[in-house]
Amino acid sequence: MKLARVAFENVMELEGSIAFPEGKAVVIYGENKAGKSNIIHALRYAFLSKVIRPRRTPGYDELKLVTGKEIAPAEGVGTILIEFEHNGEQFEIRREIDRYKDNNRILRKEAAGFRELDFNKTIVKELKAGLLDALFAPDSAMGFNHLHEKNIDAVIRELF
Repeated sequence: MKLARVAFENVMELEGSIAFPEGKAVVIYGENKAGKSNIIHALRYAFLSKVIRPRRTPGYDELKLVTGKEIAPAEGVGTILIEFEHNGEQFEIRREIDRYKDNNRILRKEAAGFRELDFNKTIVKELKAGLLDALFAPDSAMGFNHLHEKNIDAVIRELF
């Protein structure tokens, strides 16, 4: 999977877009409390079909998954757009969230334009949600003991 571009509007105080140049590393840097972790949190959230309630820990934990209530703006609608390539095909994830609802869509580019796909089925079957969870949810994968109640060896065999 290769990210091409992400755009945020009214999400965790993020506004604007980031283009990922082909074949180059991207470094996110900035002062403390500037929003670097929020970019990662928003990316993780966009790929997840559902957010499993994070474990309760006191204080800030940058590895913990954010919930919809943490992503959603206090007022209005927040939007996350991710353009990426997977197995030679172009996709877009569009996630809109407010305090009351969370609308997630995934589209694949075809000859006639973008076609909407079933979000959960595409994430789980086509994009290998297990691998996405391992990459984007390190709090559940850090010990490599379980991923969604599975043994890591079973998960690796399932993915590869």
